[in-house]
Amino acid sequence: MQKDNKILKIQLLSFQYINDILELYQQLLPEENIFLNENLLTVFKSIMNKKEYNIIIGIINGKVITTCTLLVIPNITHNMRPYGIIENVITHAEYRGEGYGAQVINYAKNIALENNCHKIMVQTRRKDERVFRFYKKVGFEDNISKGFWMDL
Repeated sequence: MQKDNKILKIQLLSFQYINDILELYQQLLPEENIFLNENLLTVFKSIMNKKEYNIIIGIINGKVITTCTLLVIPNITHNMRPYGIIENVITHAEYRGEGYGAQVINYAKNIALENNCHKIMVQTRRKDERVFRFYKKVGFEDNISKGFWMDL
């Protein structure tokens, strides 16, 4: 992947970048077979029609090299302030450690603030200290609450 121009353009996902995002998701979940087909297009169209569902992408030289998803969830408690959940955080292997992932997380944080979220949360299944350091570096705290998980 060419790395000449390192200016990251951040925006919400549009259809023109769907193949790039699928390539990143394949890096995130190599055990899955993620490819463009009719079912995926149906899900993609559904996602694009939900204002609460934000797939944020970072682009260099016309190629998506980093992404994260922010879901803004309406809420009854906390004075009816919504909360955010960040998922599917990935930076292309050739661009890791250069701050691009932090930039898309920060963009997601700004969307959460614009939506008056009272908090944003992220979870990871990774057991990699580099991942934990990344989340702490971008402002997430651990040991605030305990997360539980149930695979379905």
